[in-house]
Amino acid sequence: MEAQPITKQTKKIMLAIIAGMMTIVLAILISISFQFNLVQNLVMSWLLTTAFALFAFFLVDPTVKVNPVKYIDRPIVQQVLVPVEKEVVKEIQIPMENKIIEVVEKPVIKEVPVYIEKPVVRVIREIVTKKAKKLNIPKFEFIGSTQTRTYHKRTCKFSRMLKKKYKLHSNTKAFFKKKHYHACEACVNKKKK
Repeated sequence: MEAQPITKQTKKIMLAIIAGMMTIVLAILISISFQFNLVQNLVMSWLLTTAFALFAFFLVDPTVKVNPVKYIDRPIVQQVLVPVEKEVVKEIQIPMENKIIEVVEKPVIKEVPVYIEKPVVRVIREIVTKKAKKLNIPKFEFIGSTQTRTYHKRTCKFSRMLKKKYKLHSNTKAFFKKKHYHACEACVNKKKK
């Protein structure tokens, strides 16, 4: 194994490592000799670490050598619109009182490309509407709950809160009384003032 030559950069790094070790030994000696408590040790360590970081930063050269980037020349292709000069003759007809038509020829030079507009075709579709079948859903006067064994009017706010699986429908109070259901105090047994 060949020994590599010691460079200037390697010497600086070795010097920074030795300075770091000396900083640690200095911190331990100061702490023991002055008998610092925990807070004083932390402050002293922070000061010594900051001083070592500044010393090491200026000692070791922070620049890094990078290989130069090689550029390859490639032709740049650009699309350029070249204006084409065309002579266009417009005929303008001016109606006169004597019904004499005068034709004026005027040369016009256009420098912009001419665009042809395509006609727009609109498709009109007829919308056929069918009358919806009217659903035959019966509306019951009273709704009962099999869970709480109470019955309510269809318009009661509590009947709207019942779950579908617990609902029982009927048009008469007698149906629910026969099954020993209790009447709702808010809607069925409501006392008028």
